Amino acid sequence: MVKTQLHGKHWIAPEIEWSDEELWTVLDTAFDLKRQYARGEKHDFLCKGKSLFTLFFNPSTRTRSSFITGITQLGGVAYDLDPGKLQITHGETIYETAAIMSQMCDGIAIRRYVKGQYYGEGNLTMREYAKASTVPVINMECDMWHPCQAVADVMTIIEKFNTKNLRGKKFTMCYANSPGAWKPVAVPQSNIIFMTRLLEMDVTLAYPEKFNLDPAVEAYTKKLADQYGTKFEIVHDMEEAFNDALVVYPKGWCSWEVLKQGGYDEKLHEEYKKTHNLAAWKTDVSKMDRTRKNSTWMHCLPADVGVEVEPEVIFSNRWSVSVDEAENRLHGQKGIMALTMGGRV
Repeated sequence: MVKTQLHGKHWIAPEIEWSDEELWTVLDTAFDLKRQYARGEKHDFLCKGKSLFTLFFNPSTRTRSSFITGITQLGGVAYDLDPGKLQITHGETIYETAAIMSQMCDGIAIRRYVKGQYYGEGNLTMREYAKASTVPVINMECDMWHPCQAVADVMTIIEKFNTKNLRGKKFTMCYANSPGAWKPVAVPQSNIIFMTRLLEMDVTLAYPEKFNLDPAVEAYTKKLADQYGTKFEIVHDMEEAFNDALVVYPKGWCSWEVLKQGGYDEKLHEEYKKTHNLAAWKTDVSKMDRTRKNSTWMHCLPADVGVEVEPEVIFSNRWSVSVDEAENRLHGQKGIMALTMGGRV
């Protein structure tokens, strides 16, 4: 069922705050806009005259370019505001900033997962903006969720296999070794929920000791799997996780437990990875050969080539769909903006 009244709705944690019908409305809209884009049909009336304020507290390539391009194609304009040049760096409250900004724009998009901060700080900050904002706040990735990436990932899987009927097929979300501690758990947490709820796939989550996701998210996904009649399992062996998988999604993320033990400094975290030989958690051809014949390898990018994944996999037309995922960021986010910033009032 299509939901027709999404104008003004915040997109902060749709994994747990939006219904299946609302999420499918976003996906259907995104696919519709992508088809129009392929045919060269303009849709610049959907957000004509609308403005989007973006706040990036972290570096960005795909997210920044896809949001700016997306709102432009919808007929609006993006203003990329540097947080370091705003008065919030001089003591102005989030409430003041959000209240004033929302009187001047039609949407506020935020990316925030700040090095040295505790788990959840980024998401809580977005919610503080939302409390004062009169326009929708869009999560461009926080330390808990990356719903824009998850929308693009669902789109890519549907396109790759030319079906929404993937019930019972195996989706593996897997830890992969990578340098640096500050890699949020947002992508794996969003994806294990979306793949369970929307595609009803059997989800396998794989990680080494101490690299678990938020226990509440793992428990919620298990509850969803029981509700939807699918499977959710956690394993601690990468090869086992790849066995008979249709889709594998190995990427690096941090251990919040080890970071907390080290006072949110990288030193202890990176030492732990070396002493426990986490370098073995890397995707190569031998591991991909354990997957199903027509399987795909996914990654949100950027990937640490040679560390997370071997070149023979990421640059292979046989397995890799990472470029297609990146393109679908554009179309998925246009669907989100068209409905929340434009849409039926």
